[in-house]
Amino acid sequence: MKKKYFWTNPGYRAGKPLVGHHDTDYLIVGGGVAGLFIAYYLQKKGVKRITVLERGTIGSGSTGLSAGMLVAQLETTPVERLAVLYGRRVATLYARALKSAQQEVRQLMRKGAVACDYRDLNLKTFSTKSSKGQKLEKSISVNPVKFIQGMARYLRSRGVVIFENTPLDNVEKNMAKTSRGTIRFKRIAYAVGTSQKHRSLANVMTTICVTRPLSAKRLRKLRRDGKEMFYNDDEGQSYHYGKITRDKRLLVGYGDVRKSSSTIHTRLHAPHVRKIKSLLRRTIGLKPRIYRAWSASYALSKRPLPYVSVKKGIVEGAGTQIAAIAVASYFSSALLRKRHPLTRVFNHR
Repeated sequence: MKKKYFWTNPGYRAGKPLVGHHDTDYLIVGGGVAGLFIAYYLQKKGVKRITVLERGTIGSGSTGLSAGMLVAQLETTPVERLAVLYGRRVATLYARALKSAQQEVRQLMRKGAVACDYRDLNLKTFSTKSSKGQKLEKSISVNPVKFIQGMARYLRSRGVVIFENTPLDNVEKNMAKTSRGTIRFKRIAYAVGTSQKHRSLANVMTTICVTRPLSAKRLRKLRRDGKEMFYNDDEGQSYHYGKITRDKRLLVGYGDVRKSSSTIHTRLHAPHVRKIKSLLRRTIGLKPRIYRAWSASYALSKRPLPYVSVKKGIVEGAGTQIAAIAVASYFSSALLRKRHPLTRVFNHR
């Protein structure tokens, strides 16, 4: 089986690269979900001069290769474990921040700011102890490429400057240098995913497969069985997750595997594909017809919470998109020296 990506957004036109000199107050390196939402929250808090520097095209990184499941409940570290490690108060604050981030996305979608195949789907979690599963709150499904590129378009309409296909070469004091230009800034933030090397971060790999369109009968059965959106966390660090796509396919992902490479794009991981095919056989009942399959890597904090250093300007390792949005909200407040509900969480840690 060859690696083929599924998500597209034909209507998006990439922004121009940086050429010449540019001045800004806040420079954000990385145009994924964390980087763009730092820009979003800064702009929402009244900051005028914000610039985002993206080494490729918006949506070409790990955000655009994800499943597009914006789920507050599906976290790298369960809230129950956070309560044991840091206390119930810290765990509660973090859980509230995730739900608040999810609600922020809903508000953006409902006012038409971002067109990205947004839907609210029923979410269930499964375990080997119960085939019925536990029903959780409705969660958000999007086309992740349309989502992140739609956010870029929205931010540009609000005055945020975004340079695409502009890798950062180096930074000297308050000057960022690229191959074709320079940017003078007052504050800088790094949200660059797998290319950010730090002892607190690990690069892990996940694999996603998408079936061909399913019949109405099979779709009804999947929904009856609680598979409109789901995850199964019985396999330690690795787990299955999936959803029914807008065009009536079943998307299933499996991860995570530690990898030493710092590249986002990677070869299709055959053991992951076998695991996914096994789940599809149990779920659909027949030999699965896979339409697209790919593997990708992302940065994950080795600790229970994302790695955040306001002093160094780094925010990484959130693990999920909703967690990245929640941390971006905190990080933007910290840059402006304002308190945030997560201030106590990261100060406590």
